[in-house]
Amino acid sequence: MKLTKEELLKLGFKEKENEKGKYLTLILNKGKDRFYHFLEWYEDQPDKFYINVILIGKIKTISEEDFLVNTNGLSSNAVEHYEEILEELEEWSRKE
Repeated sequence: MKLTKEELLKLGFKEKENEKGKYLTLILNKGKDRFYHFLEWYEDQPDKFYINVILIGKIKTISEEDFLVNTNGLSSNAVEHYEEILEELEEWSRKE
């Protein structure tokens, strides 16, 4: 699914900039999860999210597969939020 900046901004993503350039980011709901997760999206890779987790003060990019496994339920709220985003984007793509 090819994502657009406009769609992601409607879902609450925010624009940021780093040494690599501009990108969009969204902090996933933490609720009672043990760790913070956030997504990054770059226009030059429109069909991909980078899923990051903050572990012991360090940011680590993890695979979607590892994220969705949700070992011991430590990321339940973040996984649920991510799945809601994917469903919303899927609905928008069907309407086009």
